[in-house]
Amino acid sequence: LLQLLLLSLFSKEGDAAIPGADPTGKKDSSVAINSYIRQLCPTSNLELGTVIGAPVDAIVELDGGLYLLERPLVINSSVACTGFLRIKEGTFLASPKLMNYAAQNMSFLVTVLDYWSGLGVSLEQIVFANNFTGGGLRVDSSHHVHVSDSNFINFATIGIWGSKFLGMGHDLSVDRCRMTECTAGMAPCADIRGKTATAIVMEFPDSHFRSTVISCGRAGVVNKAGANTFHQLHIWTSCTGPVAPSENTTIAFDDQAGVTRISDCYFDNSILRISGYRGTTITNCYFNDGASLELAKHTPSADIQAKSSENSCMYWKGAICGLIVNNNRFTCDTTSCGRITPPNWGLDSASQVYIESNVYENEDDIVCTVPGKRSCNGTEDCSSLFKTGTDCLKF
Repeated sequence: LLQLLLLSLFSKEGDAAIPGADPTGKKDSSVAINSYIRQLCPTSNLELGTVIGAPVDAIVELDGGLYLLERPLVINSSVACTGFLRIKEGTFLASPKLMNYAAQNMSFLVTVLDYWSGLGVSLEQIVFANNFTGGGLRVDSSHHVHVSDSNFINFATIGIWGSKFLGMGHDLSVDRCRMTECTAGMAPCADIRGKTATAIVMEFPDSHFRSTVISCGRAGVVNKAGANTFHQLHIWTSCTGPVAPSENTTIAFDDQAGVTRISDCYFDNSILRISGYRGTTITNCYFNDGASLELAKHTPSADIQAKSSENSCMYWKGAICGLIVNNNRFTCDTTSCGRITPPNWGLDSASQVYIESNVYENEDDIVCTVPGKRSCNGTEDCSSLFKTGTDCLKF
């Protein structure tokens, strides 16, 4: 009885049927759902200040329905929840009319823009079905947006976009999700040259992606911000097997802010391409069937160069500082073997770089670089530099 009383006090759940919405997907429901969210979280909440005794969650129950959206669901400053806004258990289907909002970067099924009210937004057990129209979720200048146990399918542009047109957001978290550009089956989805979309694009920091599968798409993750975490991801962008490196980028990092962490991930038939380091860590990952790690040289931005310091990785004057790659495993397929491809680093442009304790199926692919010797691989006598099956790189 006490539990039921507490639930009634601290949650505000709407009716199972959202007024004006069509759960069969035959008619547009975007206006009805947008209106319903604002009824649950009126801006008058902002006038309450600290008078309210406890945050009140607003819960939008979709009840497993299919909702056609001709325009995006927009969560912004016109929504004022005191607790979490929770949207649960249903499917959003993109109408072709969603592309009418492309010019404003708004052709997404759900947008959370400039939203700082309450405790945040939670999207739970949602299917973002784009039908090859627009993208799934855009978050910009907002905090504490949580996506869990959801599917992003058949998106044409970006599955999840953490943009920064309106300002710097933070604390976007994605857990236990599935993201795929193509669901038509293995054969129709096989040719990556026909793919156009990216599953995740991140332009702001302090966000986390965990236990998520990304498959059958042009690119898995493009990260342009620092202090983001990628943990236990399975990324298999090509769907059916290896493709040319120029055709497949699993994760591309242009990390100006640094401190990016990639751990316990599984990369299939794909390329992990990194440029810009400053604190990046790649550890305990499995590179399957010829998947490789490509380390690209990087020119720091003008503001970083202006603050250059001999002793700080945050404002390092050169291209590479604070990179750790360790305890990863690289395997082979029938045509190629996974490896680390280092750039032609000059010793004056690198500091605090450690590549060590990785395991290679093909020992000729071992990378070993030490001061005074640019690199060492199976074509050279490296016996004095590393032990069989491991590698070493330290500056």
